[in-house]
Amino acid sequence: MAKAVAVCRCRICGQEFKKEAFKYNRREADSWKAWAEENINTCPACYRKEKSMTEKDGRKVIRVHYADYKANYDFSNIKTVDYDEKEKSIGIIIPEKLYIEFEVLDKEGKREIQGGEISYEDLDALKYRLKEMAESEDSGMRATIVRVECIY
Repeated sequence: MAKAVAVCRCRICGQEFKKEAFKYNRREADSWKAWAEENINTCPACYRKEKSMTEKDGRKVIRVHYADYKANYDFSNIKTVDYDEKEKSIGIIIPEKLYIEFEVLDKEGKREIQGGEISYEDLDALKYRLKEMAESEDSGMRATIVRVECIY
């Protein structure tokens, strides 16, 4: 048995993740690894989110656990569909666009508010990039999301 570990990058959020497989021999494992790095482009978290989307009245709806909703989706004007008491999940209507404002703190300590419209699919990627920028020693810049509004 040979273990294959592919390092892939998510097309949605931009994070790197690993996929593992056990194959009969090294040649087969190397072949699978090359295939996986080329073809697997959605991390498990984004895949679950994508699969939980449904359509209701022509709009995309995603089901999330209520705690996840309060932590990540509690925007000022987000529209919800229903609450499932048994699963403790809530349906969220996906907005066409989001207006985001974030505060940027540069190397000299100067604060600036920036904002703009992005698609819902780009929100996770933006959060990941802001986190990456905050963890980077080289940039010296910090950015924090201040306000998110849904545009339906």
